[in-house]
Amino acid sequence: MESRNRTEQVAASMRTTYPNMPMVVRAHDEQHVKWLEETLNVKALVPEMIAVRFGTAVFSRLGYPQDEVKAVIQEQITLEIAEIGRETDQANSVKGAAEESAKGDEKKS
Repeated sequence: MESRNRTEQVAASMRTTYPNMPMVVRAHDEQHVKWLEETLNVKALVPEMIAVRFGTAVFSRLGYPQDEVKAVIQEQITLEIAEIGRETDQANSVKGAAEESAKGDEKKS
């Protein structure tokens, strides 16, 4: 409950200071989303969504066109998949080198 109140305090303060600034804030549930959006005029999201859905929702709620949102999200997915592939290749390379070294040590014994 403390986190929920803190979200409301910070969002209210930001809205007072920057009345026209688009804001996306963390809500704790759908009831909190409704309250934040109706009371403070902010876009609220419940972050239990997976990252891609969260990112898509943030861009959409900020008013970006759907084709741009899809393109940006797809680019990020592609970059993440490539990074995972590099990390996997590197881990396999290190594992292979360790196995070869262990085989060499066994032959010396």
